[in-house]
Amino acid sequence: ASDRVNIQLISKIIEETNGKGVILVLDGYDEISDDMKKSQFMQNILKSSSLYLSECDIVITSCPVTMPELLSDLEGPGGHVEILGFKTKQIHSYIKSYFNQNGQLAAKLIEKLKTLPSVCGMCRIPVILQIVCRVQEYLGEAGLPHTMSGIYAKYIFRQLIEFIESIQSVNPLIQGVSVTDLLNLPNNVFPHFTELCEMAYKFSVNQILVLSQSDLSAALRGSAHRGSIYGLLTTESVNDLFVPGLLELYMFTHKTVQEALAAVYVAKQTPEKQWEIWKEQFGRTEMVEVWKFYCGFTKLLHFDLLKLVNSKSRQSEREKKALPPLLMISLYEADSEDLARAVFTDAMFKDITFTSSSAYETAILGYCLQFNSNIEKLEFKAKRSPIQVELALPAVLTHKNLKELTIQSLGKSDLDKFGECLEGCESSSLQTLKIGDMAAEFAIPVLLSVSKMPILTEIEYTGKKVTTTEIRKISCDQSTCDLIEKSLMESALKKFHFSIQGPSLPKLIVSVICGLLCNNNLVDCYLKSFFPDLRLRECVFLM
Repeated sequence: ASDRVNIQLISKIIEETNGKGVILVLDGYDEISDDMKKSQFMQNILKSSSLYLSECDIVITSCPVTMPELLSDLEGPGGHVEILGFKTKQIHSYIKSYFNQNGQLAAKLIEKLKTLPSVCGMCRIPVILQIVCRVQEYLGEAGLPHTMSGIYAKYIFRQLIEFIESIQSVNPLIQGVSVTDLLNLPNNVFPHFTELCEMAYKFSVNQILVLSQSDLSAALRGSAHRGSIYGLLTTESVNDLFVPGLLELYMFTHKTVQEALAAVYVAKQTPEKQWEIWKEQFGRTEMVEVWKFYCGFTKLLHFDLLKLVNSKSRQSEREKKALPPLLMISLYEADSEDLARAVFTDAMFKDITFTSSSAYETAILGYCLQFNSNIEKLEFKAKRSPIQVELALPAVLTHKNLKELTIQSLGKSDLDKFGECLEGCESSSLQTLKIGDMAAEFAIPVLLSVSKMPILTEIEYTGKKVTTTEIRKISCDQSTCDLIEKSLMESALKKFHFSIQGPSLPKLIVSVICGLLCNNNLVDCYLKSFFPDLRLRECVFLM
């Protein structure tokens, strides 16, 4: 009894001292329930204006998926956010170390990851990078699947095959058994696999990550041993806070493994049962990754995806206009061209607003645009940078029916690729192009490309407010200015609204004016800029 920890006494001392000298570590913000995130306790913890535990230092960890939500809750100047995990150089170093006997395979994986933003982003987590390497090792020269669901299916296959190989010599019944279908594994060969998936599903729904050996035995309806968990669970001995001695705890090798197995459980149910499950669970934050894996494992066969999305969407005009992000993620993960085309025949997808906060989401937009022949108007915003615009912009600019495009808030890290994409816009069907809240540098590739877009008649450009120092860093020599003048002169533009909020480049603006004056199509022109070197506070040019 003397070794027990008095939790109530410790809590009382911390509250009485306002947490002075205490570091409170809240590990796994992404793993707590929505109710807990919205609780008064959590709000008091996050807000610096709160007097609760005002002297306490607090460290919060979270997976990237809930970072936007966490950042919106943080308040005050005392918060500091740092992204930890492998950087690109460390990812490459780990891969080379893993395949130290096969440099060719390491180089192949590194090159492949450059084309897979969703996978590469997850590889910043060391455990997931190890899973990816194990899958590449298992596949050999075969290509790595381009979705996480495809990779995890292969990973689970590998673990099951290792189990078969380990007991083949003592169990002749499994000689020659092959693992080809994750949803139809023979129970006599893989005992407890179904129960393991059911346990993963229940734990994902209830946000449970750790269990005792007795919990595991109950879930698997028998004693737990390494053979029954296929290397998909790991174990750790920890000191029990309440009674002396060690406590044996089990957890899946990573939360994503738990979510993948949960998806297998759902996919093994009858279509009616699957519908019941997702009607209740679809859209819940803690079930998003399970849904992604489910889409990949089932290809959404025998599942009315659009009906589900519509049943969950509130029918406000704004949400009717916006394409549900989860729908696009579903189609990307399912990787079924027939399904994507069938979904996008719906008229609700003519006018789309899409916000990207990662390269993965940009890739999803690019994928879905291939199959949406109805879209006529797209508003594309960047929530943060870089988002690798090259993963979607070519599909946007070459779309046969897209007439109006709005691009907002791209960061400078996407500038070069933005310019490259615009260079190949000769087949664009755009009639209206609107650019907003972007650095002045973005104006140059836009102005250079207007003559390449054969039916572009309207441009609206509103740049970010910039300083004199920033403007002087912009490279716009005389040859570039001449090309801009020629581009505007030869364009089909009828409407040109252009505004740079801050110090501008006189040569650039003069070239723009000269090009516009020689354009015989222009009927509506508004050009606003600021020339500090000419001592003009503001210049407005109208036609």
